[in-house]
Amino acid sequence: MQPKQLELTIKALVIGLVLSLVFCGANVYLGLKIGQTVSASIPSAIVAMGFLRLFKKYSILENCISQTIASTGEAAATVVIFVFPALLILGIWKQFDYWSIVIVGLSGGLIGVIFSIILRKVLLADKTLAFPEGQAIGQVLLTTTATSDKAGLKMLVIGSILSASLSFFQTGLQVFASAYNKIFKIGNNLFGAAISFSPAMLGAGYLIGFNPTFVSFLATIVAWAVFLPIFTSIHGIKDSADIVGSAFYTWKNYIRPIGIGVMIFAGIATITMLINPIIKGVKESLNALKNITHIDYKDLDLNIKKLFVVLIIASIPIVILIYNQLNCLTVCSLSINLTLSIAIMLMVLIVGFIVSAVAGYFAGLIGSTNSPISGLLFIAVIAISIVLNFLTHSHTPEATTRLFITIVLLVAFIGFTSSITNSNIQDYQSGQIVGSTPYRQQIALFIGITVSVLVVPFFINLIFNAYGIAGVVPHAGIDPNNTLSAPQAAAVSMLAKNIINSSQDWGLIAYGIGIGFFALILDLIGKSMGKFRCPMLSIGIGLYLPPDLVVILFVGGLLRTIVDCKQAKIRKTHGEEMANKLHSKSSLLICGLVAGESLMGLILAIPFVIKQSSDALKIVGDNFIGFSQILSVVVTLILFCYIYKISTKTE
Repeated sequence: MQPKQLELTIKALVIGLVLSLVFCGANVYLGLKIGQTVSASIPSAIVAMGFLRLFKKYSILENCISQTIASTGEAAATVVIFVFPALLILGIWKQFDYWSIVIVGLSGGLIGVIFSIILRKVLLADKTLAFPEGQAIGQVLLTTTATSDKAGLKMLVIGSILSASLSFFQTGLQVFASAYNKIFKIGNNLFGAAISFSPAMLGAGYLIGFNPTFVSFLATIVAWAVFLPIFTSIHGIKDSADIVGSAFYTWKNYIRPIGIGVMIFAGIATITMLINPIIKGVKESLNALKNITHIDYKDLDLNIKKLFVVLIIASIPIVILIYNQLNCLTVCSLSINLTLSIAIMLMVLIVGFIVSAVAGYFAGLIGSTNSPISGLLFIAVIAISIVLNFLTHSHTPEATTRLFITIVLLVAFIGFTSSITNSNIQDYQSGQIVGSTPYRQQIALFIGITVSVLVVPFFINLIFNAYGIAGVVPHAGIDPNNTLSAPQAAAVSMLAKNIINSSQDWGLIAYGIGIGFFALILDLIGKSMGKFRCPMLSIGIGLYLPPDLVVILFVGGLLRTIVDCKQAKIRKTHGEEMANKLHSKSSLLICGLVAGESLMGLILAIPFVIKQSSDALKIVGDNFIGFSQILSVVVTLILFCYIYKISTKTE
């Protein structure tokens, strides 16, 4: 007889849902800006315990439930920002369609949870998977429950206030510059250099680490000091009177596709290297499902038969979507289109499960934060675009629009299944560490993803109306050159459009694939020598992201290395406990930096939308820009030094 424990309680659910919405909104802003989200798990575990301590009775299992729910907000935001803005960029949507996002999100999200349940036992039992983030989350849960950890919560709050304040002065009042960009013209060639002053990007680089950010930095140097002059020499400068605009035009049309090629190769190479363990894992999962009558209470999943029913029900809206679109795209009979719709849905489910399995392995190998979900989505875009284009009998404007909608929504469905699985697997690992009950975690996940999907469309519409996305602006008063970049969605729209219009320059993507292959060889050599790593995805990011963001990410990664070296010395002189304490303080401060700017971005969106201008709170003139850049340099250096001091001060 199992003792009754406080686990899936009302207070744990409410705290988890509130945190889920907070991190969902923050990640919508952050992800649209740099194409990368920040993990909600560790900060939410600390904050949740702070709230739980307000009650007379609480437990570590309740904290685990709250943290598990909070992670669903991050997962939902990831897919929404990676895929759906493509329909804005393609000119099909003028605003984000609420019900399209909700229907696809609920279908994909619920099925993603089911996929994670099927894969849970096998992935957690695989001794080759370290689950670095899951292990870290589990230890944080244990630590925050065993101690008051007021210092940790204090650092999280300080980081958030610092970052939010700087963001207010940068994006709101515009007293501090957000970035510095410089384009040089030498002869008929253009060269570029830039740096952002974003505290969140500095923090994100710190969390990512030195090696990936350094590789991205080198790729950016190649992009803007080698590729840019080559392509401007070949294709000319678009507008000599606007060399900045011309440089970014060349980058978007000739350099970014190379980055996409690198990311596509990274996804294919990863799948290839994991194919055997994936096949083995799927077989073991299916075998395990046949023997579920005698299972330990602490290893109990939800009933597989009921989950299968949920999977069928969740698939029906997607089948209807495909069926309605095929009736307009093909000349086949209704019965044939229905058969095709079911066949395509089965294909999407199979592809979704494979991608989800790979995403789950990513979580085990490198953690969910560093998983190349975007590379997997690009592969899905190409596959779905080619299949649907083959089935389409005409390319009238109406048919093409329907084709784009179908492609994007199916890619979003696969994105939800893979992102949810990627996030959930590490939650199961942390739950296993603290003794959580899997089926209760799974109930919490179903609740969390449902609520997150219902709310996230409001967040992304608010952000779009305040800042614009990928050059698309909702109204006058927003500079198209200063919109949020949404890099993954821009790539999705470009691939789909070029494949459907038969205008894809496969040569540029082929160059990227070649670079990815070369990076893989270097990475394998470096790994065997134990000297260095050359992550393929980092090269793709360096070519694809705007240069100012890549540079500040590298600065954050460099700061991480400096701090790690100092903390290693402290470990020798002051002991393991002191070093671990400093590491925890610095990590929470950095998490606060990332969260603070993102939340301020969400808050500032309100006056920006009301005033229909991102200059709504601006208090300085355009001639102040030079001085504002100097101020930002000084403030960034002070922040750099402050992080180092907090991270290494032993007193």
